[in-house]
Amino acid sequence: MDVYVLFGEEWKRQVGDVRRMLEDIKVDYKFYDTTSNTTSRAIMWGLTGSGQTPILFINGVKYSGISEIRNQLA
Repeated sequence: MDVYVLFGEEWKRQVGDVRRMLEDIKVDYKFYDTTSNTTSRAIMWGLTGSGQTPILFINGVKYSGISEIRNQLA
């Protein structure tokens, strides 16, 4: 079973787009809101060295930005 982990801001349009894509293909995923949770933001920075979102990890492989994520999920 694949493991999907998404980091991003709840309010950001592109993050919402990724969440809808994951739900449309019926993927279970863990979402870390980096706006309201400083621990989530620290984890994201530690893993990526960046504050750019959305960031999706699939089985530990990082996909950054809506275009790269969309291409991976297509």
